[in-house]
Amino acid sequence: MKYIRSNFFKSFIILASGSLIAQMVTALVSPAMTRLFTTTSIGEYTYVLSVVNLFYPIIALQYDYMIVTEKDEDNVFALLKLSFILLIISTILITIGYFVINFHQKKVGLITVILSIMMLSNGFVDIIGNYNNRYKQYSLISKTYMARSLAQNSLMLIAGYFKLGIMGLLLSQAIGSLVGLKKQSSLLMKERRKVLISSFSKMKEVLIKYRNQALYTTPAVFMGSFSYNALNIFIAQFYGNSILGLYSMSYRILGMPVNLVSNNLAKVFYGEAAREYESKGSFFNSYKKTLLLTIPLAIGMFIVLVFFAPQIFSFVFGKNWRVAGVISQILAPMFSAKIVTNTLNPSVAIVQKQGYNMLFQILSVIMFIFLVVFVITFKSKIYVFLILYSVVNTGLYVYMSIIYYKFSK
Repeated sequence: MKYIRSNFFKSFIILASGSLIAQMVTALVSPAMTRLFTTTSIGEYTYVLSVVNLFYPIIALQYDYMIVTEKDEDNVFALLKLSFILLIISTILITIGYFVINFHQKKVGLITVILSIMMLSNGFVDIIGNYNNRYKQYSLISKTYMARSLAQNSLMLIAGYFKLGIMGLLLSQAIGSLVGLKKQSSLLMKERRKVLISSFSKMKEVLIKYRNQALYTTPAVFMGSFSYNALNIFIAQFYGNSILGLYSMSYRILGMPVNLVSNNLAKVFYGEAAREYESKGSFFNSYKKTLLLTIPLAIGMFIVLVFFAPQIFSFVFGKNWRVAGVISQILAPMFSAKIVTNTLNPSVAIVQKQGYNMLFQILSVIMFIFLVVFVITFKSKIYVFLILYSVVNTGLYVYMSIIYYKFSK
C-alpha cells in the first residue's frame, strides 16, 4: 500500500491514464482502419511514415532531453533555444533531401510538405514535453496526448470514408499532430522572452556541457530508429507493400502496451531516479519500483500473444488479417522485453554513460544487416526472417536491462 500511495506510482498513473484512453481509441479505430484501407495502402503509408520516423527523434540532437535535470534555469532556456534552432535547421535539410531524392515520384511536393509538418510538430512536442516533465506537468502531458490521438484517429476515419487512400492517412497524421501544442506550451510561453534572449555563449556552454547527447545518444537513437524504419523499407522492397501492411498492423497493436507503459513510466522513472542519484549516488530503489511494474505486464503480454494473437486479429480486424496475428506471436518475446528495457533506458543519461546506448544500437544494426544478407542469400520466407529478428533483439534487450541494473547500484 505504501508503494501504491507513492508519488512515483501516482505520477505514472496520471501519465498512463491519458495514454490508455488514447490507446483505446486507436484500438477501437483499428478494425475500421483495416476495413477502410487495404493492406497495400497501409503498407504504402507505413513506408512513407518510416522516412519521418527515421529522422524526427534526432533532429534536436537529443539536447532537449537534458532540460529535465538541468539545475541552472539560464541553462534550461539555452537548451530550449538550442533545441528549437536545431529542430528547424534539421527539418529544412531533411525535407530538401527527401524532395531531391523523390523528385520524380507522384505528389512528391505535397508529401514533402506533410513530412515537414510532421517532423516539426513531433519535434516541438518532444522539446515542450521535456519542459513539462521538468515541472511534473504529467496531467497536461496526458491530456494533450489523448487529444492528439483522438484527432488523428478521427481524421483517419474521415479520410477512409472519402476513400482518400495514402494521402488521407498522411494528412490525418500531420494535422492531428498539431492538436494541443498551444495548451501544452502555455507554461513555456510565459518564459518565451528568456528563451529568445538566451545568448550565443550560453548556448555554446550547454552545447559543450552535454556534448555526449550529440556524440553518443543521438547516433544511438538514430541507429535504433534506423533498425525499425529500415526494416519497414526492407520488407516493402523484398516482400511487398501488402506484407508490410500486415507487419505494420501487428507492430501498431503491439506498440500500444509498449507506448502506454514505457513512454509514460520512463518519464517518471527518469525524474525520480535522477533525484535519487543526486541525493544518494545510486537509483536502485527507482529501478526496483520500475521492475515491479513492468515485468508482470511484460509476462502477461507475452502469454496473451503467444496463445491467442491469430484468433484475436482474425476476429477483430477480419480474416484477411490473421497473418498479422501470427506475426505478433513471433514478435511477442521482443516486445515483452522491450517494455522493460525502454522504460529503464534513461539510466544511461542519469549516469552519463550514453556510450552504452551507442553500443546497443551498433549491435542492433549489425545484426539487422546480417539478417538481411542472410535472408536475401537464402531467399527466406518472411516468417523465418521475423523469427530470427525477434530472437536477436530479445537477447539485446535483456542484455541492456542487465547493464541498467549495474548502473543503478
